[in-house]
Amino acid sequence: MKLISKLSYLLFLLGGFHASAYADEKYNEARGQLLYSTHCNVCHTSQVHWRDQKKVTGWKSLVDQVRHWQGIAGLEWSNDEIIDVAHY
Repeated sequence: MKLISKLSYLLFLLGGFHASAYADEKYNEARGQLLYSTHCNVCHTSQVHWRDQKKVTGWKSLVDQVRHWQGIAGLEWSNDEIIDVAHY
């Protein structure tokens, strides 16, 4: 019984660290979704995210692409807005 209690406690602690890691991230998913659905859906279909020749290979390249295309569209998003859309 002691082993189960210790394992439960350990899982509780690990779950708390996991939740706090996400709480520390500074992004607004709702704003990212709104910006994406308002401005990006015009050109994006679900196919664009699954094509063979994608330019996004990781987080940095995703942020770079969001930054690039919002600039092309003349949206003048802040860095926070770019991060929100990338997270979404």
